Amino acid sequence: MASCSCGDSKNNAIDVSVEHPAALSSICVKVQATGDGVTRETAPMPVSGEKTLKVAIFRDTSPEIVSLKAVGFSDDACTTPSVPAEESAVVRAGFANPATMITLRMEKAMGVDADRDGVSPPTDCDDSDPAIRPGAMELCSDGLDNDCNGGIDCADSVCDLLTCGTGAVCMSMRCVETNCGDRVDGDRDNATDCADSDCATRACSASGTGATCMGTRCVEQSCTNTVDDDQDGVADCADSDCLGVACGTGGVCVAAVDGGAPARCLEPNETVCTDGADNDGDNQIDCADSDCATRACNDSNACSTGETCMGMTCGGGTMTTCNTPPSTCFSAVGTCNPSTGQCLYGAFDAGVSCSDSNACTEPDSCDGMGGCTSTAKICPAAPGVCFAAGICQQALDGGCTYMVMTGSMCNDSNNCTVGDACGPDGGCQSGALTTCTPDVCQTFTAGSCDTSGVCQFGNASASTSCDGGMCDGMGACVAIDAGVDAGFDAGFDAGFDAGLDAGVDAGLDAGFDAGFDAGPGFPYAVDNVVVANHPPQGAFLVDCALTLNSVTGFGTPCPGGTVPTLGVADGGAAGELAVVSVSSLVVTDAGSITMSGARPVVFLVWGDATVSGQLLANSTRASGGRVGPGAGPGGGTCAGRTGGPGKASSNSRGGGGGGAGYFSDGGHGGGANNENAARGDGGVILAGGDVPLFIGCPGGTGSRDTGATRGGAGGGALQLSVAGTATFNAIVSTSGQGGNGGAGGSDPGGGGGGSGGALLIQANRLIGTTGARFTSNGGAGGGGAQNGTAQAGGDGSTSTATVATGGPNDGAAGSTGGAGGAGATNPTSANNSSRGGGGGGGAAGRIFLKHYDTVVACSMSATVISPAAARTNCP
Repeated sequence: MASCSCGDSKNNAIDVSVEHPAALSSICVKVQATGDGVTRETAPMPVSGEKTLKVAIFRDTSPEIVSLKAVGFSDDACTTPSVPAEESAVVRAGFANPATMITLRMEKAMGVDADRDGVSPPTDCDDSDPAIRPGAMELCSDGLDNDCNGGIDCADSVCDLLTCGTGAVCMSMRCVETNCGDRVDGDRDNATDCADSDCATRACSASGTGATCMGTRCVEQSCTNTVDDDQDGVADCADSDCLGVACGTGGVCVAAVDGGAPARCLEPNETVCTDGADNDGDNQIDCADSDCATRACNDSNACSTGETCMGMTCGGGTMTTCNTPPSTCFSAVGTCNPSTGQCLYGAFDAGVSCSDSNACTEPDSCDGMGGCTSTAKICPAAPGVCFAAGICQQALDGGCTYMVMTGSMCNDSNNCTVGDACGPDGGCQSGALTTCTPDVCQTFTAGSCDTSGVCQFGNASASTSCDGGMCDGMGACVAIDAGVDAGFDAGFDAGFDAGLDAGVDAGLDAGFDAGFDAGPGFPYAVDNVVVANHPPQGAFLVDCALTLNSVTGFGTPCPGGTVPTLGVADGGAAGELAVVSVSSLVVTDAGSITMSGARPVVFLVWGDATVSGQLLANSTRASGGRVGPGAGPGGGTCAGRTGGPGKASSNSRGGGGGGAGYFSDGGHGGGANNENAARGDGGVILAGGDVPLFIGCPGGTGSRDTGATRGGAGGGALQLSVAGTATFNAIVSTSGQGGNGGAGGSDPGGGGGGSGGALLIQANRLIGTTGARFTSNGGAGGGGAQNGTAQAGGDGSTSTATVATGGPNDGAAGSTGGAGGAGATNPTSANNSSRGGGGGGGAAGRIFLKHYDTVVACSMSATVISPAAARTNCP
């Protein structure tokens, strides 16, 4: 950390004003800055009668955010702290350009409080621990006097009846064991459970009150609950504690007979006729004992219930009726399994009509295994461009509803209206009408505008009168005295233009210089966005993980911070753009922004930007779907760039979906049985620059795939335009997603990989460190399968130029997916096999780096950039 007593600073600094009231005795002051666990100090600042001291603190090796405090000393060299202490409250601040300005006000401490818990000795009985002080909560088992009242743990009356250990509570100023069956020395007196005198006559059963401490051991008390209450390995009558104790219905526990009956509950009559035991000792068991006549019994047939003893045997009862099949694809009558009591029903053959009770599926048919299968009902086409695709409604008995896309772009068939939008009634409402005013030698017909809303004029016929002459039929007015007028006009125009140009140029230069010197602005023309429409909203600090949906805005702000609101700009053929306009941008190494949504994102930074955390507009399988701007329809067209779907026939066995093209064509999908006609062709490259800002495009779907879309999603589109210096120390990525592996069908093909999106970074000064990573790599194709599930292709790397690896097959006869594009390597096509073809690799996206300062060179020598970027003034 560097500092000077030099007043205001402008470069990556903090300007600190220290207020030193006259009542303080300190004659020297230092400002301490703490960050990353390290405290740094400024040079000594003698007070010399001054009431306010100023110091500028420069960042040097300090972190971006520090905690600042002013401390007073009693000597000129600032080596002996003032007693009592004189210091300011702690203030957190960040280095910025222009400098952050803060004020620290010093105050006198009211006493010595080493642990800063608000209480000083001797009132504080332990000034080394802020948790120990008068008024603190007494903990009843830590051996400390937490509330400084002289009583420790149970010796403190506030602990009476509170827990002092596992299964122990404070009673009569000491810790008493109360759980006498947990085998834990709860009161820590080296005696456990019944061996502890505290447990005399207490219950010692882990299950309740079935045993009691008698002497120093646990004695079984309940002899009929089938539980080993005293935990000695035997229960009920088998426990010697129960001999002679009452049990059953008027019975008593008897000991085992050598070579005869085991210890048991001997009852006067046989009352349980289903246990296979001689309960009354007359050598007659269950229904063979006359005591069981008409009593309930069990004939071992699970399909009968309600049996009784009849004539020394078990019989009668009610047989189970099987007439409730689990679905309409099973026979109405089934048979009962005597071993389990379950009803078994025969399944109807595949193709038999059934009903799944869902009006939004059709047709319904049995699958041969008892299931009723169907496919989702497809709604008719929407009634107009202002309606979303139809949604089948079960509540409407299978009818379809269409949501109105209010505010979406549409066309009212009049090219002279701009900004046509869908209204709440589903109609296309006209936008602003372009005013078209022809001059005297032009004509205009209502509605005659091009698709951009620019007026298209015709030419008045020749010989039409005009100001001082006649129209020439080509839109010009020709003076009657053509020679004189032409000479005069040419001379006048030349002289006037020369003078006007010189004046305008001088005025523009002076105005630009004055405006740029007076405040922040962009010293270059920003691509895709009119900056005047998006004024900055203030400094933006990101020191946590943020999410940004390019339609709905930022998610939850960082603790103690705020987030800017989104603006919307017209991105031309790329659709609407989401604009984040701020005066400065700092993303710390603990911060990140993960972007999603239907619009490409543009950051306008009117000052400096430092990005030490990740900016991710890529698509990734790990999140379960498409991530990154442009995943929806607002991100521009993918017509021709989306990978083609794999095709299937009786011979091809399913070709893989082709990868999408951007930096190059996408890789072709594999055609099973070496049939190129079955493959999905790769998307075709879209040549062009960074205007408009297009997204990446998805790979095609593998054929015979019964799951969801299997092609990988394309990467998003991201633009960062910085008026000052942009410094990058982390990952900025718009890489594409890998395609899914073939699954769920017969010889399914793998999905094609998604292409990388677009990344545009422009700044007056552009710096990339060794930690910077600019990537827009393509995803790999998924593997083809035979009848199993193949693996997905790898996502495009966000941090290296390594190609994404194609997904392997299902271990059978499917083929491997093609690799994705990365660095200088184009994507590859999937190989062929006798079964499902693999998906083609997605192409790499495009990266643009623009540096405008003509004095200081761009610094990108150690930065990873994949694929190679199109550069402006940035070798």
